[in-house]
Amino acid sequence: MAGRTLNLTGNQATIKATSEETGGTFALLEFVAVPGAPELFAHVHTREDECLYVIEGRLLVTVGQDEQLVEAGGFVFMPRRAMHCWRNPDPNPARFLTMLLPAGGERYFLDLAAALAAGTPATIQALTPLMAHHGMRPVQPVVRLVGDHGSIQ
Repeated sequence: MAGRTLNLTGNQATIKATSEETGGTFALLEFVAVPGAPELFAHVHTREDECLYVIEGRLLVTVGQDEQLVEAGGFVFMPRRAMHCWRNPDPNPARFLTMLLPAGGERYFLDLAAALAAGTPATIQALTPLMAHHGMRPVQPVVRLVGDHGSIQ
């Protein structure tokens, strides 16, 4: 399964390491966040911690009440039960790695890609049951403090 690329509402995720390959220790995915792709809604993981490392471009990442612009080479830790989300604020794609600890969270992305390909809309209402199945839940939208390109709104 590693190396499989998934289409997620315009963004792409490539599974680099699976639960089976790491003995359940972690899963690793590489994302390409395209400009203008729909923003991920804020959510909480109940089973995994998540780490994010930006390879190229920039991401606007929110963890709890903290929102930061993360440049290439930047790292963010998103502990389980902490609300978080990200988006690409720039006109160029952003590439980043996401590690889920322990592993298993990669299965959500497989199921999400399948649901989207089958025509499920990328809305909170439509995806909440899938998220719940994978130990996640959506949270209310986040108030943005930083606008596109890092300017304060």
